[in-house]
Amino acid sequence: MNDSLFKNVVNSMIDNGAIKKEDEEIYVFGLKMVVALTINIATTLLLGAVMGMLLNSIVLLLVIVPIRSYAGGIHASSYIKCYIYSVLILIIMFSINKYYLYNNVEIVIIGIVIAWLIIYTVAPITSKNKPVTKEEYIKYRNISRIISTVYCVIGVVLYAFGSEYSVDVFSGMILCAMSMLIGKVKKI
Repeated sequence: MNDSLFKNVVNSMIDNGAIKKEDEEIYVFGLKMVVALTINIATTLLLGAVMGMLLNSIVLLLVIVPIRSYAGGIHASSYIKCYIYSVLILIIMFSINKYYLYNNVEIVIIGIVIAWLIIYTVAPITSKNKPVTKEEYIKYRNISRIISTVYCVIGVVLYAFGSEYSVDVFSGMILCAMSMLIGKVKKI
């Protein structure tokens, strides 16, 4: 994303006395992240609506956002690459869910457990762009474990009640687990 737009907004805030000059970099980064997250969420919801899976896309987001926030995973080298990869992955995932997994839900329970094991044992995946202290690492690992355990239980319960949303929980968990594995391999 173009930094100059965000710098202009932040400089305007500095000029108006809303923030301090020394906090400029933090605010530029924060604005970029808010805009990126908003675009990603809107795109996910739009793709879900176009594919007749709006509620499914909401469930997917409810799983992915909290897990990725604490467990980490692979990061593309630029926002544009990340966005394109994400859109392609979402289209593929929605298609697999709609045309295969919703009709073959037996795979879902196994997938949820495998994804949970991966997240539980591998999280968090840290980034050179966002180093963490030992205390933060332990905190993120524990939070990742709690969140993934909760979603594993939710996915199994949804499956037991025959809900198609168990597939979306599975998809979100497996996407996070795959992202983490790729991120771990990429670091080696």
